[in-house]
Amino acid sequence: MKIKTLLGAIVLTGSSLLAVTAQAATIATPEQAVKSYFNAVDKGDEAGFNDLMQFPDVLAQLPAEQSQQIRHDMFQQMQASLKNEGGLKALEVSNAQKGADVSHMTVHIKGSTRNGETHEADVPVVKVGKGWKVGQ
Repeated sequence: MKIKTLLGAIVLTGSSLLAVTAQAATIATPEQAVKSYFNAVDKGDEAGFNDLMQFPDVLAQLPAEQSQQIRHDMFQQMQASLKNEGGLKALEVSNAQKGADVSHMTVHIKGSTRNGETHEADVPVVKVGKGWKVGQ
């Protein structure tokens, strides 16, 4: 599965979102959240991925084990996609653009993999408390 397809899955996770995990560290800007998110996936840091991802509120309504499995599967798919393309070589992150309100923004990325693939996408970010997470 291509990275762009998985990025699309992030965008389409739903309009009503709720954090499922507590964020270990506050990410001060939308751009930092996106960089940290992709670095976590590239390095195999599933806990970091979970901390940086805003999951749909439907996950909070599922039994904890099922919710955890879905988050794990999302991480595994994203990481496998990146590994299939040789891993992350470079990531350019543009300044965030305002979304529907001040708590929702979009960060444009251009990433290249070690296999020479280049991907561009708009990644949604949302303010959660005093920090930012990837999601809507």
